[in-house]
Amino acid sequence: MKRRVVKAIKDAIIAAVIAVTACMGPMAVMAESGVSTWTGEERVTGFSGKPSVDGPILTWDAVPGADGYIIGGIQNKQPYRQIGYTSGTTFVAKDAFEENYSYYWVFPYKKINGKVMAGRVSENYVWGFKQLPAPQNLKAISEGHTIRLTWDPVPGADAYEVLRKSGNNPPKLIALMKPEYPHCSDYNSGMGPASDRSGPMYYWVIACVKPDRQPHETDNFMRGVTSQYVYGFFYR
Repeated sequence: MKRRVVKAIKDAIIAAVIAVTACMGPMAVMAESGVSTWTGEERVTGFSGKPSVDGPILTWDAVPGADGYIIGGIQNKQPYRQIGYTSGTTFVAKDAFEENYSYYWVFPYKKINGKVMAGRVSENYVWGFKQLPAPQNLKAISEGHTIRLTWDPVPGADAYEVLRKSGNNPPKLIALMKPEYPHCSDYNSGMGPASDRSGPMYYWVIACVKPDRQPHETDNFMRGVTSQYVYGFFYR
């Protein structure tokens, strides 16, 4: 049932995109004269996105012969509209919302005799919002009764949340690190059931940003993408 609903919404969005694209006036007008290999059937491939604190970073493969690309989107449940233009293959959707998802499409265009002819809209869409990317190169180094964690700094982060899962317990926050300290240590205090300390300890790190730029407070944090997990062991 859920899949049918999602598919219906997706089909409706794509239909709206195609309808708007078809009514773009001069963008869809064939050149009155001149020779061009541009057919209007061209479309981008490799359309993808990744999060950033400035907005989703959209990228795609270049279309041979295209003079530029038009980015369209649906933001905060508003009607589809044009977001921007670019001559390259990268676009930062800076007007994305901080918590509500936005959806993006892209299509190429060609200038012919002073007029603009649009290609086909991308087959897939990219969604996202303003969000920090996941910390990279997270490592867990076991050192006896200590597990030392390190990761690469995330530009724009105000703090890092470090989570740990042990035994059958759910993940819990064990540290909140300042942005200048992309590392921390977890100690085996000897407290709690022995079974919770004998098995692997699983860790995740999340980069966070404070909207009012007041770091090291947990309230109202905007959390980024969760890192891949790593694990380590406490040795006796």
